[in-house]
Amino acid sequence: MLVAPDGNEIRWDYIKSLQELQSSECLRAGNKLHERHIQWHKQKMKVKIAAQTLSASIADALEFCEKSLGLAEFHNCSATVKFIRTIDRMFDILNSRNPLSRGYKSPMMCENESNWQPSLLHAIDYLKWLKLQNGQFVSKNVRKTGVVGFLASALSVMHMFDCLVKQQHVLKYILTYKFSQDHLELFFSVVRSRGDSNNNPSAVQLRATRKRLLTHNQLRDVTSGNCERQSKCQLLNISSCIDQMQRAPVVDINTITYMRRMDAQPEECNMHIDQDHDYIPTYASMSKFVDNVVVYTAGFVVRSLNLKLFCDICKEALQSKCMHDDVYRMTLICWYRRIEAV
Repeated sequence: MLVAPDGNEIRWDYIKSLQELQSSECLRAGNKLHERHIQWHKQKMKVKIAAQTLSASIADALEFCEKSLGLAEFHNCSATVKFIRTIDRMFDILNSRNPLSRGYKSPMMCENESNWQPSLLHAIDYLKWLKLQNGQFVSKNVRKTGVVGFLASALSVMHMFDCLVKQQHVLKYILTYKFSQDHLELFFSVVRSRGDSNNNPSAVQLRATRKRLLTHNQLRDVTSGNCERQSKCQLLNISSCIDQMQRAPVVDINTITYMRRMDAQPEECNMHIDQDHDYIPTYASMSKFVDNVVVYTAGFVVRSLNLKLFCDICKEALQSKCMHDDVYRMTLICWYRRIEAV
């Protein structure tokens, strides 16, 4: 547990509670949080695990659970949210790679200096006064590597911007990702893969591998180095009672079509089906969290399809006006819109 400069506690338990909530509901609130992010000890060398955990989407989900859903396990998580947002913005500024990016991922130039410089200065001051539970500063503790690394990187990048862009006018902008060690890590990953995953090659093996890479020009990324295994999830899950009715010859095809479209209950088909099974879907049992995530996911799908569809009738069929009874299901969408506006 950490203590913010204002005295509030920064707890890891909030992120664990979010993972437990998403795992129990089998849906994610617009983030990539997974069990591997909680059990990060098994994948210490993967930087993207930390970047996905301390991301803006996690902070948005925590605020949504606290302020919109009012869940007790997320009470008073504002200090944790502020810490995550500070690290996320600092990480974006120090990893800009596209000259056309916007926001905190944009390159460092004189035109947007008023946007990224206050954020870096605030992050430097925030991390400098970050404390442990016993009152000791993290920057002076044994485990100070992460904080000191962020501070040194931020100060170095700001100094390079002042020298190369503002004073000497050597560069028009700075892409901070060029200064990261990812390029060296990728090179070492390729070298290890050429030696059958040999983590300790000899000098002769290293020289042979380097010659092979230079000769064949095969310095490419190793996809198995930091690949993320996709989670398996079932889409368009249909109850087994419909499958049984579909195989029965006495059932009319119109009845099956009606059940598929209207998601009707089995008793409406004048057939006796046991109601004690868990696999029969009941929309009334869905929680507010599930309602909001489903609407948020559906909105993303509609937004993506609108960019590819050219038929006005099809676009109009995908969209509809929000009824007053459905406003509570759009809380997550409205929340993310407020965050993007800020």
